[in-house]
Amino acid sequence: MVLPEQRFWEVDLLRGCAIVLMIIYHTFYDLDLLGNFSFAINQGKLWIIGRSSAVLFIYTAGIALSLSYSRYRLKHPENRNPWHKYVKRGIRIFLWGSLITLVSWFAYPSMPIVFGILHFMGISIIIAYPLIEKKHANLIVAGVVIAIGFYLKTIRVPNDWFLWLGVHSTSFQTLDYFPLLPWFGLVLVGIATSNHLYPAYERKFDVPDMTGFAPVRLLTAMGKRSLAMYLLHQPAIILILYLLGLIRFPFSF
Repeated sequence: MVLPEQRFWEVDLLRGCAIVLMIIYHTFYDLDLLGNFSFAINQGKLWIIGRSSAVLFIYTAGIALSLSYSRYRLKHPENRNPWHKYVKRGIRIFLWGSLITLVSWFAYPSMPIVFGILHFMGISIIIAYPLIEKKHANLIVAGVVIAIGFYLKTIRVPNDWFLWLGVHSTSFQTLDYFPLLPWFGLVLVGIATSNHLYPAYERKFDVPDMTGFAPVRLLTAMGKRSLAMYLLHQPAIILILYLLGLIRFPFSF
């Protein structure tokens, strides 16, 4: 039995893998955007790497949300409805996304990040709470959300007031875009997965302990700090590439 203070290393491992894929993708992305390089970042292998990172991040975020709720209930059985905890967490992550929006507006005023992955995750944590204990219902809602999201991708509207849902104008440009539809469906799939495989914060399947391997320990350590890694990886990549003389600095002073 895993104690509430302990973590499931395999979940952190998946998040660590997502971080590695993200770093690889954004390295080529920055070389293409800021350097004299031309990479097919929106197609082929690089597109697959970037999308795989996003899918892993969002899916494991749903798993982690369910695990966090189960752990909290075990540690605080007297509080059966800790909604405020997740509202605060969602707002905090959304505010981090808003800070990134501000920075991107200065660096790339023609295509700032208006509703990126942190905006999406912040809102998703809040609106997922009513379904946080569900299993089959989450999968049903997820299917509907994903289907509507893919349909909305075919629609263009005159303005961008509802871009957070997944509809926008033809002139909309941004560096990072994760609308609620269809991506929220993946969060719900993650929650449903966790509720099936880790009910009441217990692993219901056997998995060999691989934490003795150095690469696994490294990836799980990264996965435990996924928000910090996300916030810091781009500045670190840009600084390293700039010092190597491979790119120009995004800001003009």
